Amino acid sequence: MPEEIFDVVDENDHVIDRKPRNEVHRLGLMHRAVHVLVFNNRGEIFLTAHVDGAVSAGVVGAKLGWAKLSDRGININVLTSARLADLGGGATFYSTLVEVERVPETSSA
Repeated sequence: MPEEIFDVVDENDHVIDRKPRNEVHRLGLMHRAVHVLVFNNRGEIFLTAHVDGAVSAGVVGAKLGWAKLSDRGININVLTSARLADLGGGATFYSTLVEVERVPETSSA
C-alpha cells in the first residue's frame, strides 16, 4: 500500500509543502489529517480524515479500498446496508448516516 502524502501547513493553515505521513509525524510538522472513528448502528471503522475543504461541512467522503488490504480486513462498506433500493432495486451503499469522533494520536500512527 503506498504511503499517504500529507499537506504540510503553516500557523495560518496555508499549505507550504507535501511530505509522506511518516516524515510529517517524525518531524512534528503541522498537517490537516486526523485519526477518526466513523460509526453507526451497523459497524465502525478507523480512518484518517484529511480536512481540505473538498466536501461541505458535516459531510464525510470516503474512498472504497480493498478490505483484504486494510489493517482489520474491513472497508467503508461495514457502515452500509445490503438492502436494495425501493426504486429500481439498485444499490443503497452510496449514502449512509454516520457519526465521526476524533481519535487521539498515538506513537504508532
